[in-house]
Amino acid sequence: MRLLLKLSQTSLGHTAAGQLVNLLSNDVQRFDMASNFLHYVWIMPIQFVIAFYIMFRSVGISAIAGMLAISLQAIPLQGNSFILQMLMNNSC
Repeated sequence: MRLLLKLSQTSLGHTAAGQLVNLLSNDVQRFDMASNFLHYVWIMPIQFVIAFYIMFRSVGISAIAGMLAISLQAIPLQGNSFILQMLMNNSC
């Protein structure tokens, strides 16, 4: 919708209906892709608590260091994979 809304009235008159549909479908696809990743917002804290509990029962206080290391590795990797996926989809 972002690209479609930026078009002026004169350019809308000179643009074919197929191009407008293409612009709209590309913008909707971005919303669709974002909805797939929104589940990580609520799943990540639940997984973190469960994993910490299991590790704490197994190794004790050392679980804090382990969970900190896992968190520091997981957050940047998930962000980079999302960026890479977006770049690959835009290049197609």
